[in-house]
Amino acid sequence: MNTPLLTVPSDIRELLDSEATRINREEFIGNDPVQFPRRFSRLEDIETVSFLSAIIAWGRRPMICRNAERMLDLMEHEPYKYVMDEGYEDLDADMNLHRTFFARHFRYFLRGLRRIFREYGSV
Repeated sequence: MNTPLLTVPSDIRELLDSEATRINREEFIGNDPVQFPRRFSRLEDIETVSFLSAIIAWGRRPMICRNAERMLDLMEHEPYKYVMDEGYEDLDADMNLHRTFFARHFRYFLRGLRRIFREYGSV
């Protein structure tokens, strides 16, 4: 059985194309959280960093980028390895990572990611 293709209304297509053109430029990427997954080539690293960057993507972009960089520093820039080695278990639960996002939340999410990676291999 063939599934019919989704037809995107022209106004929505124009909006999406316009936003893709605005965002998919080096000067935008370098100051936005979308920069973080682009630093990696391994799928599991990209998935981990994408997920974590999205979780803290509220507030000002410079703050989000600064705090995403802090998370990468904690993971020694090896996000998948950090998840699978459970490096997060030794963090102080009350360590603030971003606004109202603390290490206890970080651990919770990374435990879930670890389980997904172990059971399915990929998000």
